[in-house]
Amino acid sequence: MIVETAHFAYNMVDIVKDPESFDEAYNHPEANKKVMWRRAILKEFEEMKAKGLWETFQKLEILNGRNCINSKWVFKTKRNGIFRARLVACGYSQIPGVDFQESYALVINDVTFQILLVTLLTWNLVRKVIDIRTAFLHGYLKETIFMKIP
Repeated sequence: MIVETAHFAYNMVDIVKDPESFDEAYNHPEANKKVMWRRAILKEFEEMKAKGLWETFQKLEILNGRNCINSKWVFKTKRNGIFRARLVACGYSQIPGVDFQESYALVINDVTFQILLVTLLTWNLVRKVIDIRTAFLHGYLKETIFMKIP
C-alpha cells in the first residue's frame, strides 16, 4: 500500500513501529533490534545514575499526603536510526499543589524562531543544529517527586 501526500510518498510497510512496553523492547523478536534497545535502556540508566537523579526510599518513608507516581518507558527510533529509551514519570497521577506547583516546557516561540531564521539569511550566518540527548535531565525540580521503580 502506497500513501501519497503533497510532499512525499512512503510505503506503509516501511514505517517503524516502536515498542510500547519495556518487555516488548527488551525481548524484541529481531536480534539486532533487541541489542539496540537494550543498549538504549542501559544508556538511559547510566546517564541518570551519573547525574545522581534519584535516591531509593521504602514506601513507609514517603511523606504523609504525598503520592507515589507511576513510571513508564518510552521508546523511539529516530529518523537517523538512533534508538532512544526514556524513563518518564506518569504526570497524570500527580496532585497539583502537592507534587508540583507549575508545569511548563522550555520551547522557542514561533515568532522568535522566524526572526532567528531571517537574521541568519540576512547576514549570511552559518548555523549549526545540535541535539542535546539528555536535555530533560538538566532541569531542576523544586519539589521532591516520589516515583515507583519500573
